Amino acid sequence: FQLRDSSGLTWPLAAESEEEAKEWLTVIQSVIDDARLLALYKATLMLTVQTGATFIKFNYDKIGAMSKKNQQRFVNVSTDCKQLMWHKPGAGDYNDINVADITKVVSGAETEAFQNVKKGLEPEKCFSVISTHRTLDLVASSKAERDTWVKGLTAVVKFGSVLTDEVLEEMEDNKAKQVAQAHAKRAVENRKKDRSKLKSLIDKTNKN
Repeated sequence: FQLRDSSGLTWPLAAESEEEAKEWLTVIQSVIDDARLLALYKATLMLTVQTGATFIKFNYDKIGAMSKKNQQRFVNVSTDCKQLMWHKPGAGDYNDINVADITKVVSGAETEAFQNVKKGLEPEKCFSVISTHRTLDLVASSKAERDTWVKGLTAVVKFGSVLTDEVLEEMEDNKAKQVAQAHAKRAVENRKKDRSKLKSLIDKTNKN
């Protein structure tokens, strides 16, 4: 397989087995995806979710019908990015979910609450925040807003609030550990194989 940077330079790499190549590709793609999300998070997403927006929150009565009361909720992430909060516009009291308890953010009408609605639902505007103790089901004003908030909340869960040098170093260390583990597994299985050919190929490509 090959790695290519934004300038078009390529680095051909040869794994010692198909399984090893898949492992490396998975780790490398994860690093790339996280780097892109982090850049977007720092540029716009963190401010967007901290500023907040108004959504339709699904509420249900005992027989499973959608409640017609108090559906509109203002949703935002706290300044320290430790809480996802929502409240009725103009009201002081709020409910919240600890960001540390969020297990995933799901696009579409995938949860049981949404599945109970048989008509009038626009799945492309729906998303759900799933935590260890509850689920928050929301409907955005547009698909674009939904997608932005799904990315933003996913980033909050991954990266937290203040992106200090210490936090960035910890993230890099975690990624380095993943790469090291994949390398170690390959080395144990194939330590007797000669890797000089791969190095020669890479050196020759760089000179060209």
